[in-house]
Amino acid sequence: MCLSFLKQKYIFLLVLFNVTTLFAQHNQKDLREITGTVTYQEMPLAGVNIMLKNSIKGTKTNAQGFYRIEAKPGDVLTYSHLGYKTLSLLVEDVTNVLNIEMVLITEELEEVTVKAEKEDYLKERKDSYGKSKKIYDAISTYYVKGEDLSQSFDNVVDALANEGIPGVSGNGGILKSNRNLSINNSKSFLWDIDGMLFNTPPYIHVSMVKDVRVIKSLSDISRYGSEGAGGVIVIRTNNAANMDEVKTEEIAKKYYSNVFYNNNAVSYKTKQPYYQVLLSQVKALGDKQKAVLFLQEQIDNKQVSFHQAIEAAVFLKIHYQDIPGMVAVLQTLTKQYQDNPELLKTIAYYYQELGKNQEAVLVFEKVFKLRPAYLQSYIDLANAYKDTRQYKKAWRMYMSYLNQGKDISNLEISKLINSEMEWLYYLQKANAGIKTKFIPQSNSIKDFQNDVRLVIEWNTSDADFEMEFVNPENRAYHFKHTLQENQDVVMSEKQVGFSSREFIIDDLGEGQWLVNITYFGNKKPEPTYFKFTLYSNWGKPNEKKEVLVQNFYKERSKFQLLQLSKKSLKFATSQ
Repeated sequence: MCLSFLKQKYIFLLVLFNVTTLFAQHNQKDLREITGTVTYQEMPLAGVNIMLKNSIKGTKTNAQGFYRIEAKPGDVLTYSHLGYKTLSLLVEDVTNVLNIEMVLITEELEEVTVKAEKEDYLKERKDSYGKSKKIYDAISTYYVKGEDLSQSFDNVVDALANEGIPGVSGNGGILKSNRNLSINNSKSFLWDIDGMLFNTPPYIHVSMVKDVRVIKSLSDISRYGSEGAGGVIVIRTNNAANMDEVKTEEIAKKYYSNVFYNNNAVSYKTKQPYYQVLLSQVKALGDKQKAVLFLQEQIDNKQVSFHQAIEAAVFLKIHYQDIPGMVAVLQTLTKQYQDNPELLKTIAYYYQELGKNQEAVLVFEKVFKLRPAYLQSYIDLANAYKDTRQYKKAWRMYMSYLNQGKDISNLEISKLINSEMEWLYYLQKANAGIKTKFIPQSNSIKDFQNDVRLVIEWNTSDADFEMEFVNPENRAYHFKHTLQENQDVVMSEKQVGFSSREFIIDDLGEGQWLVNITYFGNKKPEPTYFKFTLYSNWGKPNEKKEVLVQNFYKERSKFQLLQLSKKSLKFATSQ
């Protein structure tokens, strides 16, 4: 009996040992060495503490700012140094190099930056009859003068419900915002009335309203905190005229940007090729077929990097007008880098720019297999299916992610997904086989047919950049995507797995809008590839879609990407 017990105990311990050993080996297999340098204003920073979060494992940078540490995908590395802001970064499946730039703790400067960069703006415009116009700006702000509200309603809430504001629903004296994506969910607005905040609005007669602003993109207006997650309705009443004039002006200034564009963006046409030696070799061959074979051989023998080959492939298209040759090079790259999701995404971007949508589907399917937990994998594949008119597959991709019960309602990506799902819902409902209960934000397809829509995607989540939108009055709105300034945003993107953003201009107005980009790097030597997709007449029979792919190294120059007006929507590039 005793021997039997000891034997069973021995077998149990042996099994436990084997399981533990296999688990340890699995973890050891996932471990990789992360190397990099830490700098401040491009100078090496010694003595920076790099720690593995929730662990005692760590290291420090040497005199040259260099460090090395072992970590695995899913780990979080923190970078800290006295006097500098602590930065945290998630390790991903492709992470091998992380070059970090630290930022000094300067609360006063940070406060000024937040005030300047994150404040909304809206300037009243008038139509040809001199009547004030209900408009949206690039940050989804709706404006209407009190005198233009329907006077047939007593309560301003009922009057606003009658306005038909996209993404706003009214029921029983309550206004709700549907900006947060959910199958069956909406959030109540926060009310800012003459500078005072209310969760539910007090009774205000329509005749007492001077003007109303409905702000629905609170990620860009952080002053209201989490209470404003569903949107904010700002009402100035006629009583506000009796307030102290200075206080009234302060309230009004909250919604205007004092940042003006100073014409400092350069044309992308001035950007020089990075691999001029290789391009000279390709050009010297004097024959496009020889050039394609030369590049394929160089790729197969690993004589050129992915990024060199991509630039040479683009050169084939421009210099030789050889799109089939570029496609052949992309196919060779797909085989060579079939295990790298970031590089595969880049190849798919170029296929989409060329209009080779079926080829893009095949590549995005490979990315999905490599990254099945990434939200971007679902978005990319769904949109690729939509481009090839596989509407059922597109809808199923979105629903298969949402049905997992993951809450993305408070993330900016929810707006992009909702836009794409609305397009399918209103235009391809039968072809997509839509039976699931879905509540669109827009009341009808007409709500977004006049929009100008810009979708920006980038192949690596570590990209740091800034987008600048300049309205006809030369006022500038900035979207900053940097670890130093939006650490929480970058972390949430990496955790959920998405790297895209949607911007909508609902009314171009008179004059010209400009869209500029400044790129700051991606914490590794390789470039970042951006895909810019511009939509106009969205949802109309004459809907137009234009795709531009551009690569950036650590240039820190501001490039002009787009020039937008009612007469012309065009990319400001040489391609």
